[in-house]
Amino acid sequence: MKLVDFRQPARADEARAALKELGDSAAPIAGGTSMVFLPGNEEKVAVDLMRLGLDGIRRENGAFRVGATTRLAVLQKHHEAGWVLDRVAVHLASQQIRNMSTIGGNIARVFPWSDFAVAL
Repeated sequence: MKLVDFRQPARADEARAALKELGDSAAPIAGGTSMVFLPGNEEKVAVDLMRLGLDGIRRENGAFRVGATTRLAVLQKHHEAGWVLDRVAVHLASQQIRNMSTIGGNIARVFPWSDFAVAL
């Protein structure tokens, strides 16, 4: 894959519009740690989803709600009664990967550091 442009929408409606406009030439990304593993020379436009407010951890109705673009390093640093994902995150890949990789990407892509699907 070859990135030929990069877009950073600030709102969900802007992201949807960009993805619709670009169609198959769109490459939605958040952490972007797996981009190097995508094969081929097909030209793509990266649509960065990190500014859409899809990150964070909050307790809701006795459970934790974790946003898809929450970085693994944030999961690692979060400490609250009942929270166990910090103990999973600390064992994933390197700190550099945890600083960039998101929980959504870790679940959606299958790599050696994709352990959160099992933990969840």
